[in-house]
Formats: sequence, structure tokens, C-alpha cells
Amino acid sequence: MRVLIKNISLQPEQGRVRITVQFGGEPSKEFIAEYDGTDEKFKCCSVEHELFMRLSDLALKRFCNCCIYQFELMEIINAFLSKKSLPSFPIELGTTQFGFRRPGKFRILVDRLRRPFLIVWYWWQTRHIRRENILKYGKDP
Repeated sequence: MRVLIKNISLQPEQGRVRITVQFGGEPSKEFIAEYDGTDEKFKCCSVEHELFMRLSDLALKRFCNCCIYQFELMEIINAFLSKKSLPSFPIELGTTQFGFRRPGKFRILVDRLRRPFLIVWYWWQTRHIRRENILKYGKDP
């Protein structure tokens, strides 16, 4: 499912924007977001609950970290408010330079095939360390 940001417009309040987002083939919907970038070390962007949860669910379905799309959206809002260059609208989340690379089908396949071997290797490592502790201290910790 593609997530398209159709439009971003400023609101009268400082740091507040209205975002028009389209999920897949659904009709576009408007959401309010607030960005607070007053401190250089900490950035805070709050979006409406529905948008936050939809982005988290989408990331989970694509085997991604659930923060990927929220961080990308936050950086897009930051670039809009600070008048930096943005890609032309509509902006598809997951394709801009603001976000992280999402895993492709090949990467997901490799990780799924590699997982059983890693589980066995981790099990062997912990068993080996436990055996060393038994020999060294005479009991299982």
C-alpha cells in the first residue's frame, strides 16, 4: 500500500501544519501535525492518533521498524517549515531522502532463511558459556 502526501499547508499557530494524506486507493484525508524544533538536540512532532497508528500498522506489515514512516514524516514537516527543498507533491513515504531505506523482498527472504541458523548459533554460544561457567565455578549460575 502506498502512502502519498498530497499537500502540506501552514496553520495560523506556530509550528502547526495540515497534511493531506492518501492511503492506497482510499480517498485523501486531512490530518493536523505540530512540530517543535526549538531545541537543537530534541525534535518533537505530534500527529493525529489515526495517522500515527496507520503508519505504524503499515510499517509492521512491511517488516519494518515502526518508527521509519513517523521519522520520515517528521523530517518532511521539518523541511517544509524551515523552507528547505522538498520533492514535488505528491510525496510517497519510503521513497524520499528523509527516511530510512525499507527492506526489499530479497532482504526479507535472506533474513527469513538466515534466522534458523542464527538461532542455533546463539543457542550454542550460550550453552558454551554456561558450560565454561560450570567448569570454572562448579555450579550453574
